[in-house]
Amino acid sequence: MRVYHEIRDHSRYGQNDIQSFRTQSLTFMAHWHHDVEVILSFGGHIPVGINGKTFLLQEGDMAIVKSGDIHYYQGEPGVCDIHVIIFQPTLLDVGHWPPYRRFTRSFFTENTDVNPDTACHIPAENMALMRTCFQNIIGETKQEDPAHSMLMKGFLHLFCGQALRLLPNEKEPIPDEKVHPSGILRMQSAMDWLEKNIKEDISLTELAKHMNTSYHHVSRIFSDATGVTFTQYLHQLRIREADRLLAQNNLSITDIALQCGFNSLRTFNRVYKDHRGHAPSMVR
Repeated sequence: MRVYHEIRDHSRYGQNDIQSFRTQSLTFMAHWHHDVEVILSFGGHIPVGINGKTFLLQEGDMAIVKSGDIHYYQGEPGVCDIHVIIFQPTLLDVGHWPPYRRFTRSFFTENTDVNPDTACHIPAENMALMRTCFQNIIGETKQEDPAHSMLMKGFLHLFCGQALRLLPNEKEPIPDEKVHPSGILRMQSAMDWLEKNIKEDISLTELAKHMNTSYHHVSRIFSDATGVTFTQYLHQLRIREADRLLAQNNLSITDIALQCGFNSLRTFNRVYKDHRGHAPSMVR
């Protein structure tokens, strides 16, 4: 799996290409994939970012991540209660969804006291229908009778049809499978560059040069797209690579630290413990 473009393992989705899970803790760095992702909050709160807009998802709120949207989660343990369903657009008989359109606001809520540039207020009766569809989809993931496949696709079509009708959307400016606006494409290129160069002593200044833009501009758009600072994102990349190397068990921890771009074992130990809650030596 690449860090930024997540290539999902569809063998885990079950018989109808749907993955469903409920969690009280979800932190996932900025990524995108071609599958559709829908989130419903049952309680607590969790910051969710989609295409540079962040919304504090609370009880009853929902969000849709369409094919190609850059998104992230920042849920600390025990502070949220959300259910997520992820499905392949082929279930809606399309290669990506929605075809050739994008949502200008991906978050929707009954709450009227929201920033209209970020979230969309939906009347209570419409939100109730959306939540009912969502719950029915979850219920169908547990069924195996002959009607299961037909009902599953029916609920998915109803939910997605309501979303297209209720949520503000517009024509997609790039009418093919590369459904990213140009700004997101630039950020994707930046993430690719970071992933390839995590072993080097790289900085935000060098990233700005790579993107041919100013330090301050790339700092702002980077945080908007990923929900974290440049340093935090770089540490996440390096710690993930360290996890992969630690699992191989054929390198010393010092060698792993250096191969992941840390300039000292002490720094590596500190950053790893900040992210994983224990020293890298505890993995062995």
